[in-house]
Amino acid sequence: MPDIQIIAKDTHATLANITGNSAKLTQASVVLIKVPVEDVQEVTRDGTSAIVKLKNGEVIVIDDFFSTEAPTDNSLVFQDDSGKLIWAQFTDAQGALLENVAYQPIDSIDPLLYASNGDSSPWAWAAIPVTTGGILWWAHQHNSKDSDNQPAQPPATPTTAAIITDDKEPITGEVKQGGVTNDPTPAITGSGATPGTTITIYDGDTKLGSTTVGSDGKWSFTPSTPLTDGNHDITYTVKDTAGNESGKSPAVDFTVDTTAPATPDTAPAGTDDQAPIVGPITSGSSTNDNTPLISGTGTAGEVITIYDGSTKLGTTTVGSDGKWTFTPSTPLVDGDHSIGYTATDAAGNESGKSPTLDFNIDTVAPTATASLVSITQDTGSSSSDFVTSDNTLVFNLSTTGTLATGEYVQISLDGGTTWVNAIKGSDNSWSYDNTGKTLADGSYSIETRVVDAAGNTGTASTQVIVVDTQSPSATAVTADDLYDDVGAIQGTISNSPDSLTDD
Repeated sequence: MPDIQIIAKDTHATLANITGNSAKLTQASVVLIKVPVEDVQEVTRDGTSAIVKLKNGEVIVIDDFFSTEAPTDNSLVFQDDSGKLIWAQFTDAQGALLENVAYQPIDSIDPLLYASNGDSSPWAWAAIPVTTGGILWWAHQHNSKDSDNQPAQPPATPTTAAIITDDKEPITGEVKQGGVTNDPTPAITGSGATPGTTITIYDGDTKLGSTTVGSDGKWSFTPSTPLTDGNHDITYTVKDTAGNESGKSPAVDFTVDTTAPATPDTAPAGTDDQAPIVGPITSGSSTNDNTPLISGTGTAGEVITIYDGSTKLGTTTVGSDGKWTFTPSTPLVDGDHSIGYTATDAAGNESGKSPTLDFNIDTVAPTATASLVSITQDTGSSSSDFVTSDNTLVFNLSTTGTLATGEYVQISLDGGTTWVNAIKGSDNSWSYDNTGKTLADGSYSIETRVVDAAGNTGTASTQVIVVDTQSPSATAVTADDLYDDVGAIQGTISNSPDSLTDD
């Protein structure tokens, strides 16, 4: 209930201090209602009573304020919590009832009290403006039935919500209805208001502050105290220069979240899909795949930022299954790499960096070559013609010089379609034992190459071998005629077991 103070105009004494909704006057008085004028919905007259209706629904009744018998000189003043006084004037300097109630800020109620010389009119003082605004006139709708006077209608209730803007990285821009932001002091803005009016911003029922509409009809407000983590419901009202306040605008509901996700405790996984060595990339290993697949797990919807050391490679989003993958759009350079990642939630809070996957990228092919130098058994016309009747062979290889650390030799028996590793021998010799497999008769294009630890392959060498396990078949010799031209008996030898010849 409001506090009401009644002060006698002649003695300046307080006649009553009332906490309630009604008072009755018995002499010329100043009625001081301790309610901000902004909270007044209307002031009306009901017979000899002044009726003050507040915006919260309360009604204050001052009986005999308009009494037709003495005393007739009563004054109504509103006072807010800061002590600001607003005088509600019902009559002009001649005592005539005003068509409109005039509201004037005053420094004190003293001019409304009777002076010691008996002057009972405050109008000589009131003619001097006490604020730059002077007298504030509030238009009202005059009711001819009861001649009520009331404040003007407040500004129209805004129909558009305020715009909330996040300017805190990494996610900036407008915070939509139901959105999330990590900015506890977002810019709250609007437009289309009357220049010079006051915008009051609320978070639910809590007043955050106010700002003034500029000459372009736009206004902006930034909370001086950061908003707490949690849900917020931002609205605003418009207050005109007479102090009339509109209803609240539509609300913008959003959540402030300044808590970062937990730092990931596992390193990302890496996968090499660049032949000849494919599969997981282990920490400390080498790969010839300069766009390896990076993957991991996280919370669905979070943004994963992948780093190589302190360099940001790019981002990806965790899927509904809690998994994410990333492939660098720009190939990684040869050398050492340290891949880690962070998780960023919907509000833009970024976690610490995960443990790293450390590996080396090497895309330079070996310079050494390997060649087939012999087979067992080489049974052709020479011991080095790579022709053999043996279909379970051992292949002997040699390299051009000593191989670098991690390099090794491979051999292909099918022209490079499939490759197997050879076994290191002494010095530069290598071998591959194929005695457990039988080769079919035919010609084979045997390829050999050097491979490094990252999977890069050197230039391949080719040697053709022939496997032939078939013995030649005997061929019968026939002739139409045999002729003996030696000795005393010469001539044609007949085809008969009894025929003899000394030739």
